[in-house]
Amino acid sequence: MMPQRSDLSRQSLKEAFARLLLVKSIDQINVREIVNEAQIARSTFYRNFDDKADFLEWLQNDLVAETSGRFIGRWNHEPDFTDFYQYASKNRNFMRAFLTDQRWPQFVDSLQNQALKHYQELLKGAQHEVPDNFLAAFLVGGHVNMFLQWLKSEHPLAPAQMAQYHRRLGENGVLQSLHLFSK
Repeated sequence: MMPQRSDLSRQSLKEAFARLLLVKSIDQINVREIVNEAQIARSTFYRNFDDKADFLEWLQNDLVAETSGRFIGRWNHEPDFTDFYQYASKNRNFMRAFLTDQRWPQFVDSLQNQALKHYQELLKGAQHEVPDNFLAAFLVGGHVNMFLQWLKSEHPLAPAQMAQYHRRLGENGVLQSLHLFSK
């Protein structure tokens, strides 16, 4: 099935916003710049969104769903970061624009909150040594910071290697010590 014109326009707007975010702060970017960068008419923007705030809300929700779905949506009980890092590698510049150097802190917070909710659900009742909310915060903080370090790297490791590090530190590290995963 061929993508709808509005889907293509939204994708163009998303990519244009990412390019702008690499060189400007979120507050310095206006609708005129977004549509010029996307090479679409302002009327197309306003057919899809009320204003920049509406666009940012849609974009944040879309990106959180897309990004978190790469690791949250595929977990049975044990996390697997392979698909996530493959996705991140293909969309590296795009993700750098949204996630590094505090360019869009609300998006980063939203993504972390989604991961926290998932980890808390994953950990619920599985151990009694550390409260689930603290363990989830510890694990998500570690995963997020490790991922951000990878995004900022000039010579990033391969996605499979990063996924392996996550497994070693999670399943074979902290989670293993709490007897959540067997060797």
